[in-house]
Order: sequence, then C-alpha cells, then structure tokens
Amino acid sequence: MYSFHSEFILLLLLCNQYCAALKGRIVGGKVCTNEKHEFAVALADKTFIVKCGGSLLEARWVLTAAHCCNTMVHLRYAMAGISTNPVEEYISNSVTVTTIEACITHPDFQQDDLLNDIALIRLERPIKETATISYVQLPTTKLNDDIHKWCTQAIVMGWGWLDYHTRKRPSRLQCVTLDVVSSKDCLHYYHSRRNPDTVVCTSGDGKDACRGDSGGPMICNGIQYGVVSFGMKCATKYPGVYARVDNYLNFIDNTRADYRAGSMTIQTVSTIVVICVLTAAQCRKVDIVVAGISIQALDSLKNVHVRNINYTLSHPLYETDGMNYDIQLIRLDEPIPESDNVKYVQLPTERYEDINERCESPMILGWGIMAKSSCRKKPPRLSCVIPPFIPLERCQMKYNDSSIIKSMCTSNKGEDETCLSDSGSPVMCGDIQFGIVSWGVGNHPMVHTRVDEYLEFISQVTGLELSLGARSLASRKAVHCFLYMSILAMFIMK
Repeated sequence: MYSFHSEFILLLLLCNQYCAALKGRIVGGKVCTNEKHEFAVALADKTFIVKCGGSLLEARWVLTAAHCCNTMVHLRYAMAGISTNPVEEYISNSVTVTTIEACITHPDFQQDDLLNDIALIRLERPIKETATISYVQLPTTKLNDDIHKWCTQAIVMGWGWLDYHTRKRPSRLQCVTLDVVSSKDCLHYYHSRRNPDTVVCTSGDGKDACRGDSGGPMICNGIQYGVVSFGMKCATKYPGVYARVDNYLNFIDNTRADYRAGSMTIQTVSTIVVICVLTAAQCRKVDIVVAGISIQALDSLKNVHVRNINYTLSHPLYETDGMNYDIQLIRLDEPIPESDNVKYVQLPTERYEDINERCESPMILGWGIMAKSSCRKKPPRLSCVIPPFIPLERCQMKYNDSSIIKSMCTSNKGEDETCLSDSGSPVMCGDIQFGIVSWGVGNHPMVHTRVDEYLEFISQVTGLELSLGARSLASRKAVHCFLYMSILAMFIMK
C-alpha cells in the first residue's frame, strides 16, 4: 500500500513537472530597465503570440529550452530587439523578426522528465547587434561547484504570465531577482534523481518564472548560467529549475561547429508567414485564392499560386443591408512571394479630406461579368475601367440615402462598368489602392469602400504600421503580414 502510494505521488509530481514545463514556466517582477537585457529574444508562433523566451548567442543562433521545440508549441518566429518595446510593437525599426530555420535539442534530452532541457535555434536570417540588440555572454568553462555558493542572486527575464491564476501577460519584458539555492536541496522537492550539476535552482517570496518564460535566460553577474526549464505552477514553495548552461558548453560549441562544417543533419522548421488579402466583407464564401493570374488568360494559367484560406476578418460594424464597412482581410495558410507576376499593393498612409483631389482618374480592375445589357459574359483576362468620380454628397442624393459613409463613388454609365463578381476588386489611383468595389444599383453610381478610412482597422488586424509607407517588406524587416494587391488574386467561391 505504501509502495503504491509513493509511486503514485512520484508519478503525480513528474506529471505536474512536465505539464508545467509544457505550459511554459514572471511573477513578482517588474519591467526590465536598468538590467542588461538586449540579448533577450521572444519566440512566437505563427500568430506572433510569445510561447517561449531565448537569448541571442550570435547572428544565427538562439539558446532556449529543448521542450520549446516540441511540436505542440509551434514556434515560427524569433523577435530580437523587442526587449525595449511593448511586445505587440514588433513592427519597429529597432526590432528584427526572422523565421526559425531549425531547433536542435540536446541529444540526451528526455521529454518525459525534462532531462537535458536545452536547445539551440538556428535562424533563417542573421541578426546583427544594434543599440537594442546584443549577444549574450556565456561561461567560458564548466564550474566545479554548485553555483549558489558564489552566485547568491540571479536575474530571470521573460514575457510569461504575471500571475498563475489570472494568466495576465505583460506588454513589456519582465525582470525578477531571485535567490539561487542549492541544486541538491531543490531536487528533493521533485523527488528527482538527476545529476544536480545539470541544473540551477532559484526561489523567491512570491517571485518566480511562469508560463511563457520557458527558454529564457537566468543571468548572474552579467553571464547566463541558466535556461528556464520547469517548476510547480508559479511562485509556490517549489523552487524553479533551470538547465545549467556551463554544463552544456560542449553541446553548444559542437552544435554550431558541426552545422558550419555541414556535418549535421537536422529537421528544419517549415516557414509560415501570415499573408493577407484585402477585399470586401461581402465576399464571405471564398474557398481558395489564386495569385499571379492578372497577366494571363484564365483558360491557360501557368505558374500561379493557389492558397487555402486560414480565416477571414471582416470589419466588426459591417452591415449586410447598408453595405457600410464593407472591408475584410483574408489570411492565407501559406505565403505568396513577390515575383514577376505577383506584387504587393501600396495603400494610403493617411486619411484624406477630399479623395477627389487625390485621385483624379480612378481605375477599377476585375474579372467581373461584362456588358450591362446582358451582365453574363466573363472576360478572358483581367479587365480595367476608368470611370469618373462622383462626389459622395451627390452619390447619397442619387440613392436618397445619407447613411452611405466612408465611401467613394464612381459613375456607372456606359458599356464599361463594374458588374457581378467585381466585388472586392481594387480601385486604384496610380499605384495606390484607394478603394474596394462594394455595390451599386442599376444606373446609379457604384459605391466603393474608402481604404484610407480604415487604416486603423487594417493596422490592428495585420500589425502593419501603415503610416510608414507601403511595400514595407523591402523597407522594414519585421513586417510579416502583407496586403496583397487584389488585382493579382482571384477568389474561387464555394
């Protein structure tokens, strides 16, 4: 009976230890200010939610916890320089974002009890040192004694939960000073028989690392001696446990050397970049998106990009009846790179008082049905029409409806006009998209959603700082959600 009970308790402790680590693992800390922290790296999933922390070793390498490489965590991006910014402001000149090429765990890492919980992340692009980005300093040799004997306090940093129960996350990198305790005494709490030389432990009254802090650095006297690994919930009587860096110097050095020599075979992490298509909110039953077809005939398509749709985001005030707020962003499941037949659209950088002065000759592009008389014939190629502008007040008078807002209108008279299936197409003024084809009735003006009225909505959804100008991929390294030129993407409806 006692034996069974002891095994059960031990199993429960190991399970809680493992689950705590998977959940991540700063409580009782403060925003990092005076501490050296520019080497801290936020590791995020494809939606830019921070899942783990890390420290930048050099241009292409990040040190983190091995359990952060678990497929359930789904790491995709490394964000450096974010330690001086709110984490949601990852689109900034001071921040560098790159995709994760590979996550290389220690060869003796054990997922069940988190032995040797240390890993190196290889970045797809190098990250240079700047005023907001630095490389971390590691021990040069392995120490022969318990770290707590000469390092009584250490600083731990991360973007994890501020409280285990409320699960509140911080906007800025948090730092907390913790007492370094005996590793042997620490491991007794967890009934662990692991070598105490492989871990560092900390404790603090109401202070600890927590979920989302896994992989983050533990710093003592300016040197990283620990990697956040696991604990029992957060800020309990149980110490926090860290992989002891000086015990793994050979792994760190050999991994980088083998990779440079080409003698290492690793499993790369597939790159997922969030790509957005700008369209009308009424285009709700979209099945797939095809890009790269604007310069080809629809019956002989070559080298096109076909993508499935991850999800759609319509303006929250979209009204089906009045067609106001008719704007939507569609996120694709895979990226579409720029090429000879695929380009990213340029949007306005500010709202304009008089749209007519900014756009004297609007051009509407689409694959909609041609000829008003029949409204049945589809064009073999992308069609263009240049209708005259109509002031919004006159447009409202034509429809006897003053509720038409945040819109621009064009004439709908003549043989060339927008028709069925043109909804969501761009209204271009030069190289800038000022409108989205929305709706029209008979000979009345065509009504288009004004893009410059929705820059805040687009910015909130995509994280793109539009005031910095368009085509930010070329000018800003951190942009990972691009607005695709509608004329280059055809929606296939269900």
